Amino acid sequence: MGRIVASYVTCNSIDTIESSLNSVIDLVDFIVTVDGAYVGLPVPDDHSFDGTVDLVNSVVGKKGVLIQPEERLTEPQSRNLCLQFVQGRFPEGWMFWIDSDEVLHDARDEFKWLHKQENSRYQIIHLRRDDASAYRWYGYHLHTSLADRTPFHPRLYGGIPGLHFAENHWTLRDRSGDRVEPKYASYTLRNAWLEHRRGTRSRKNLDAINYYNTYERWKYERTIRPLKSYIPYPLERTTKDICYRGHIPAEHFLHFVFEHTWGGRTRD
Repeated sequence: MGRIVASYVTCNSIDTIESSLNSVIDLVDFIVTVDGAYVGLPVPDDHSFDGTVDLVNSVVGKKGVLIQPEERLTEPQSRNLCLQFVQGRFPEGWMFWIDSDEVLHDARDEFKWLHKQENSRYQIIHLRRDDASAYRWYGYHLHTSLADRTPFHPRLYGGIPGLHFAENHWTLRDRSGDRVEPKYASYTLRNAWLEHRRGTRSRKNLDAINYYNTYERWKYERTIRPLKSYIPYPLERTTKDICYRGHIPAEHFLHFVFEHTWGGRTRD
């Protein structure tokens, strides 16, 4: 009843994951960690080699499990490994997503309330995220003070059938293929919040990972959902970057893209 399972996807996160684990280990019932380098990550080994695995095992102990895939996976595939494990072992529990560079604060009372919930099915719980870049990304531009921690993000999922990451690492769908967020009842924890630490992330590594996530999304759109989305690439993120770096007029680039992707697929 009301079990909470924290899920991590990590690789070489020894600088940040210890503080993250210590912030949640007394509040959750189990911790699942998938350790492995993503497809496209420019590192020599397929798994962590900086001591992250030993650190996770020493902190978590018998209260968790660490999974190392035999081959490199994309970020959505790695997250789906966590989902498959939790859905098989804790089908009635809460799935709690947290990154290795996030620290949970002020959640003891609210997580106690979650533990007491007899029915965690078909529901989403939102948490605050204290992250200046999130304010800029979502258009807040720091008009509200950082103490308010205004942006809320879905982080706990309860009893959603067939929950899986589809075309990228932020789009969750259920068994029928529908987006999860607008379809299920949601609740917001007002006091708990996540401190997001981005200082250790490499721009080069993120660019490589985003390239392969884009490729996976294109395959998904082309094979699984060909009639719901006619544009196979996430143009909203790549168009501006390509035009800026290549000194290409935006209208010329967009004309080329729509002529060779949207128009061609629509005619087919």
